[in-house]
Amino acid sequence: MTIQSTVIYPSSIVDLAQGRRVIQLTDLSLEQFYGGVIEGAPRPEWDARLRARHLERLRERWGERTTHVIEPEVVEIPHRGGVLRRMPNVACAAWLRSESLTDAGDGSHLVLVWWTGTVDLPVGPLVARALAGVRWERFARDFDI
Repeated sequence: MTIQSTVIYPSSIVDLAQGRRVIQLTDLSLEQFYGGVIEGAPRPEWDARLRARHLERLRERWGERTTHVIEPEVVEIPHRGGVLRRMPNVACAAWLRSESLTDAGDGSHLVLVWWTGTVDLPVGPLVARALAGVRWERFARDFDI
């Protein structure tokens, strides 16, 4: 079973980089990363396939958008005398918008993808923590209406 939640926050504002830019959260996707996996231990090739499927679902849902993936810290779990390496439990994606990077655009946008072990409500701090290390000007792209 895959757990997926979509929440739209048309007025949510996230402050990025000590107030230099205001970022608006347009949409949020939270999925159980290993949802639907019935049996077996995590393996790197499975993780790669699940990551690719997650990114494809985001493209189907939000269209072709500039996307930045924050590489997850892999969790190590003792298993039968060895160690299993697995992804964090929750795959997160935020579609974000802000003012234009140049005078030619109507605004800028970015889809940010990351993984986390747990999700707490409200989700604003979750998104703000993910954005903390992201340089908007480097990864976002302008759009025209």
